[in-house]
Parts: sequence; C-alpha cells; structure tokens
Amino acid sequence: MPLYVDRDTQDMRDDPERDAAVELLIGFDEGASELLKQIIRDEGGEIVEELPFQTIKVALPQSAIEAVCTLDGVESVETDAKLEDLSGGDF
Repeated sequence: MPLYVDRDTQDMRDDPERDAAVELLIGFDEGASELLKQIIRDEGGEIVEELPFQTIKVALPQSAIEAVCTLDGVESVETDAKLEDLSGGDF
C-alpha cells in the first residue's frame, strides 16, 4: 500500500468512471520499477515521463488505479495537478 494517495486519486480508486483515463504521478521504491511499469502497460496505460526521485508520470484507465495502489513498493500515487505560482515572484 502506498504511504500517500491524494484525495482525488482515492475517489477515482473507490469509484472509477468507465472508460475514463487519468494522468498520475507515482513514486516507488527502486526495486519496484520494472514490475510497476509492466502492470501499467498490462492495465492499458502508458509511461508518459520518467521524473527524478523515482517517480513516473503515467496515463492509465481509472480502473487500473487499484492495481497500482496494491503493488508492493509503490510509495505515492497522486493526480498530476498543475501548481500555480501566486507569489508574483515575491518569495
């Protein structure tokens, strides 16, 4: 079980929309990398981008979230929310 699953992802996990896809950021242990990528492909998803700190951005059906969240070695699963800089450069 992941240490962190954001609220939106958990909602989709609990009640996935049929035929709906989502982009997620998944953090994982080094040893889980290949199996995680294989499960994503097996579930009809794709690796969009490999990011630093053992994180990947994926696109997958909402129905595949459960398979990702139950894999040993997955540390976090969250939606790919875009952050907006509200500081106006003053920080």
